Amino acid sequence: MNKKQLFGFTALSLLFIVGIIYLLSRLHQNEQEDIDVAKLSQELDRKGYHIGVMSYSPKNKEMIVQLSNKGPNLSHTKEAIKNYIKNELEDHNVSIQVKIIDVEQAERERKWMSVVSKIDKQLKRESNKYIGIAIGFNPQSITYILKSSYSESDFAEKEIKDWMELTNNVIVSQNLPSLLKNDETYEIEVISKNKEVLQNKRYNHNVESYDD
Repeated sequence: MNKKQLFGFTALSLLFIVGIIYLLSRLHQNEQEDIDVAKLSQELDRKGYHIGVMSYSPKNKEMIVQLSNKGPNLSHTKEAIKNYIKNELEDHNVSIQVKIIDVEQAERERKWMSVVSKIDKQLKRESNKYIGIAIGFNPQSITYILKSSYSESDFAEKEIKDWMELTNNVIVSQNLPSLLKNDETYEIEVISKNKEVLQNKRYNHNVESYDD
């Protein structure tokens, strides 16, 4: 085989490989596009299933369905939903998870989280020592965690108390304490860069506070 023939053969081989890669990518793309999550959700809704959020991850080939805890015979319903989706997606190798969620609790948590962005923006305008916010949910308490770049041995006490007051003002402005039951509380705490608690304050549904 001369150089000209060898070059031609190599070029054809490269084109063939590129073509195979392209076809495989198109097949993968079509597989992703064929899964119409919105349509599946609508069909399940028509069948009377109380679906919350339904999502699909092409990367993990995983579908997650959130099912309301309000319906009857939840165990049977979970299996019925899984079987329906399996039949609809029989040409796809997809794992399916059906998770039962407490709708009322999920809505409560959504409301408590709704102020996080506003608090974060206001505190970032107030101080360059503030670096972020997190929220934690426990059975009896909701905790807003204000993250700082302070150390445990060197922090401005008045400043972090101001952060806590600002945070509480936003919470109260949205009437969130009214969501609490008599034995429930919410807490605001400021932590150091090493995640040690610098200050914290707990409130009840009447917005009466007490320090821990």
